Amino acid sequence: MADKNRAAKKGSTVQISFMVMSEQGQVFEQSAKGHYLRFVVGEGQVVEGIDEAVAGMNEGESKTVTIPPEKGFGKRDERMMLRVPRSTLPVSTERPVKPGDYLFLRRKDGKEQQVKVIELRPDSALLDLNHPLAGITLKCQFRLEVVD
Repeated sequence: MADKNRAAKKGSTVQISFMVMSEQGQVFEQSAKGHYLRFVVGEGQVVEGIDEAVAGMNEGESKTVTIPPEKGFGKRDERMMLRVPRSTLPVSTERPVKPGDYLFLRRKDGKEQQVKVIELRPDSALLDLNHPLAGITLKCQFRLEVVD
């Protein structure tokens, strides 16, 4: 039975086991058995839809929620396409870069960002900087544990 005194609220540290899918059931990501996603509720450490769904949940409770793009990874933005010199892409003799590949590029702030190769030309590449799950309505299943 769920412990009513162990409900998640803003500022609570929680951990969840989770599965993130498309509305059609394609699994994008899930936690490994015995591994959890740990975060502080209301601190923006996870997408808004999960933060909102967890608030008010009780210890041990399971839930399935549908998260629209605007509360998930955002809407796709066609302005987030970037053409770069092909010479800036990684070079490998074992496996050349091809359209559909995901790469990590270092941003000006020093962080790495995952991008998708959309098109290759002899001297340039078109990269999609949108999050891979941007524009997708997500279905998330999770089980909550209140840590603190």
